[in-house]
Amino acid sequence: MHRAFRLFALVCVLGGAAWPAGAQAELPPDQRALRAARLLGEPQQQLDALRKVAADYPTSRYGERARMAVLDVLAKQFPSRSADIRQQAALLVRRADPADPGMYDDVATVLVDAGVELETARALSAKTVRAFTEQAFLRAARKDYAAAKQALPAAEQLRKNYLSSRTALLGTLGRIYLALGDRSRAAATFGEAERGHPSAQAADGLGAIALAEGREDDAYRWWLRARVTGVLSPASAREFERLFAAREGARGVPLEHLLDEAYRALGPNPVHPERYVPAQPGDRTVLLEMFTGAGCPPCAGADLAVDALRERFSAEQVVVLMHHVHIPRPDPMANAATVARSDLYAITGAPTFIVDGTRRETGGASRENAARPYERVKTHLEAALATPAGADLRARATLAGGVATVRVEPQLKMPAERIMVRVALVERELRYGGENGIRFHPMVVRALAERPLPKPGDAVSVEFAVADVAASLRSYLDGFEQRNDRFGPMRFAEKKAAIDARNLGVVVFLQSDEDRAVLQSRYVELGATSGERP
Repeated sequence: MHRAFRLFALVCVLGGAAWPAGAQAELPPDQRALRAARLLGEPQQQLDALRKVAADYPTSRYGERARMAVLDVLAKQFPSRSADIRQQAALLVRRADPADPGMYDDVATVLVDAGVELETARALSAKTVRAFTEQAFLRAARKDYAAAKQALPAAEQLRKNYLSSRTALLGTLGRIYLALGDRSRAAATFGEAERGHPSAQAADGLGAIALAEGREDDAYRWWLRARVTGVLSPASAREFERLFAAREGARGVPLEHLLDEAYRALGPNPVHPERYVPAQPGDRTVLLEMFTGAGCPPCAGADLAVDALRERFSAEQVVVLMHHVHIPRPDPMANAATVARSDLYAITGAPTFIVDGTRRETGGASRENAARPYERVKTHLEAALATPAGADLRARATLAGGVATVRVEPQLKMPAERIMVRVALVERELRYGGENGIRFHPMVVRALAERPLPKPGDAVSVEFAVADVAASLRSYLDGFEQRNDRFGPMRFAEKKAAIDARNLGVVVFLQSDEDRAVLQSRYVELGATSGERP
């Protein structure tokens, strides 16, 4: 799937083979070659290496990604090589169907992002807008849902999904018209997008047009809407903050508070869960891990599903770890620990849910369809809760002098091989408005430590120096901007490296490295002890 454009899709795909949960993920040679090429620092060397990957693996998904990366490097690093850029764009869309707009929109987006070959971008974008009919969309949707073995949504929801996808296409075309200086066509295109399904991209463009025409109040209104439901372009973000300061600065209203209020005004979570009451008491606390991305459209419904699941189950029944990953776009809440965790499970798409290390569920939804992933994951959680725990686990966490200290006392109930004690430091809630419009992010993993299972009767101690964790997050994000194996040089709109020590918690769990099964888990507030059932 290209840049996760097909917004009716259930998963934002990274790409790769599916591996068993208990297997160590060994990357296939085409993926290894693409990663190595992307990490080369010198642009011409990277370009040559990417072309070799494309030639060596012509039918592989990584060969296709290498061809797209060639266009990206040419457009960003060699903008004067017009003939090469046009030739690569033509190569990419040669076998693509404009009615399945992923490739056309991807190529047009690369060109407009770099500000090169805008007429080529306009022609491609306009062609796929014309070809992407509701009939073509419905054919593809039926195929996708059948492949995922899920029921097709109701006709009304499918209509909304189509309009949302068409809005994204129109947003790209509007951006191209704006870059070409055709403000009239840009306004008409963004306006059509807004009438179909309001989007941050169209609102951003309409705000830019309003400012250029001297209508600052309209620009501020459009940009506030865009900022709450997505990400503004860097130029728009600067102007929006200037307009905000002029309007609210004298009153001392923090921008974050204004955005919080505007976000909450969008409406409540569409899922209204009932509190879970087990048929009989159990001894297991289930671990739910979710791999999500702030720029992943179907992760929006999955994120809201997790919010609802945390309402249904107490922290003694289910504990949650949210692993942010760079799928399909860079995510400033991702870090080395979350990426390593995704490699452990061989995660190839977001959202992906892992229950107690072994039950895997993929597939998300729009905000309105959050009940779909909620119901699927709820079933897994309730089944896991009915299973006896494989261990007892007592943990205590304290925070003093900027250091979180965790003491873990595990006790196995049955023989098990290769057991690790894993301790995750989480922030209970982070604010960040990503491309998928989710603003509040719970139980975000900031660091992860592991120790071998101690001898019976012994304890394990783990320390997290909060300042050091924050510094490592900053270093990771800084380094990712310079060198990464997926996107090339880039810039985060905001780096979520700072840590609020008052907002921290700890998740402790015992996991087998033999089959990935989690035997027991606990959530521990700093300054509290967990493990004793009332």
